[in-house]
Amino acid sequence: MATLLFFGPLVDITGCRRDDMTGRTLDDFVEQARQRYGDSFSLALSSCAIWVNGEAISRDAPVPEQAEIAFLPPVSGG
Repeated sequence: MATLLFFGPLVDITGCRRDDMTGRTLDDFVEQARQRYGDSFSLALSSCAIWVNGEAISRDAPVPEQAEIAFLPPVSGG
C-alpha cells in the first residue's frame, strides 16, 4: 500500500489531501487515481509532476511498500 498526496488544485478535484491505494508500479497508481477521481483529475495530470518518496521515477518503475506518491501541479507565484 502507498499513500497518494495531492497538492494545490488537485485537493479540490479529489476532495482530499491524501488517499491510500495498492499497486505495483507507478502507472498502476496513476490509473487507479484516474478511475477514482475522474476526468478533471485526468486532465490536471497532464501538467503535474509525480514523485515517489521525493524522487521522479519512470511510470513502469515498481513502487515500494509504504511509499508516498506526490502529485505536484505547477507552482505559480509572483
